[in-house]
Amino acid sequence: MPKMIDLGDMIIRIASKDSHRLERSINGGRTWLPHWDRQLFEFRDLMDRGDELLAETSKGLYRSVNKGQSWSIRSR
Repeated sequence: MPKMIDLGDMIIRIASKDSHRLERSINGGRTWLPHWDRQLFEFRDLMDRGDELLAETSKGLYRSVNKGQSWSIRSR
């Protein structure tokens, strides 16, 4: 089962067929669209921290403050 986060107006998940991609749904998960282009790293887990999303990846921890539209490496 892919990891996913419900943001209210949208659900984001790690793509079931390619863990290097994220997908989004705006209709409760009935259909899924690409949310973020294929990356050089693999998404392993997604976490909702309120003001930011965190993604555990094969290259470390990444964060997004805009619902997953862009990601940056999270400094410790």
